[in-house]
Amino acid sequence: MLGACLLATLVLAAQEPPAAPALAGRLDALISKTNACEHFVATYKFWNKDGEEGQVRLAYRAPDLGLFEMQGGKSGLQQYVSAGTIVIRGRNDDGSTMAATIKSVGLQNQLSESANAWLEESFPRKAGAPRREPRSGLVFRISVDNDCEGLTVNLGMGSGDLLAWLQEMQRRPAQVASDAGAANDLIYTPCEKARLVVSAESGFVTRLEKLTAEGTNARIQFVSLDLEGPLDAALFTPPPPAPGAQDMSAAYEAMSSAAMFTQVRGDVYRALARRLDEELLVWNDESRAKIQKLLRRVDEELVGAANAPMVAHLEERVDSLASELGQKLAGASPELRQHVLAGASKDRAGLEGQLKTLQEKLFTQKPPGLVCKLRPTLGDDLLALEGPILSEVFAEKISKPLLARFDEKVGKQLEAKK
Repeated sequence: MLGACLLATLVLAAQEPPAAPALAGRLDALISKTNACEHFVATYKFWNKDGEEGQVRLAYRAPDLGLFEMQGGKSGLQQYVSAGTIVIRGRNDDGSTMAATIKSVGLQNQLSESANAWLEESFPRKAGAPRREPRSGLVFRISVDNDCEGLTVNLGMGSGDLLAWLQEMQRRPAQVASDAGAANDLIYTPCEKARLVVSAESGFVTRLEKLTAEGTNARIQFVSLDLEGPLDAALFTPPPPAPGAQDMSAAYEAMSSAAMFTQVRGDVYRALARRLDEELLVWNDESRAKIQKLLRRVDEELVGAANAPMVAHLEERVDSLASELGQKLAGASPELRQHVLAGASKDRAGLEGQLKTLQEKLFTQKPPGLVCKLRPTLGDDLLALEGPILSEVFAEKISKPLLARFDEKVGKQLEAKK
């Protein structure tokens, strides 16, 4: 629910590609302009796959107040961001409501800043380097999903430009063109079915279209953009949770922490790709050793922070199992005792297997959005360098402490009762 997902497949209109240097300059200027924006309120209409209409509102007040609001039919979602905390209010079609508060996003920003500092220390950018590092803060997204069918609109925090689609366009200039029929529009085609129309003046998405057998369908349409200010802080103040609202804070904190791992790690990979493409570093034994040192510093901070909610949950499970085991063994018959002991031993094996599966799932995937022209294999190369480091750090910070907790609280009971 952090974003509204709409099915979308889009059509291409007549386009003509501008000269690459001119296009890059326009995008750089738009990014600089929008990143410096003090406030805005952007309103859009959207249509879901059934043709039902809804409304999306995006609002921002520098430096750290944001709002994402979606209303469609009987359901709605509001996401308020203030000083690193996200507050969510939601209503479902059946009238049920939910609420959540996510505080781990502020930690993500701290980790991003640390990672950028370590990156600069290891591979400093030269004076007058062609591109600056991405900013950190609120990020608004209107994007097409990887399958080129779904559309995601949301508000998040992390490393990236204020309007994320401009950053995507900058990374993929071959997929950006001028609209032959509208000089003030840029056309971004993230995949063969999809296109976003972006104002070359404001930098905001003005339309997202879908190509169907029946023709072109708009799935999101610009309604208004208010750049006048100032905006009242009350706009970004969440209302109290509705009576009886389900508290989803723990679930959303877990999702946010998982996203933190992907975001911060991906930012480091992408920053290294930029340095390679800008010839600020050369891929050799010396640079690989420095990259390994950098990745270890990042992972030693990131692995524990990103997995903190999961670790807390597993610690509670171990403590609960230890308490239940003591109660079951008290006065149990020899047969029941053997059954309980066998079950507890199986629980340890299950915990170990769960941790191993999680480690393999999290640490064998390349971060998304990595493009390096001078070294197309960079993602695999970095993963080969980082994989052993991640395994070691995960074992030291997650697996070994959890299994030691199990052995201390449960295992000793097993040994005493044999």
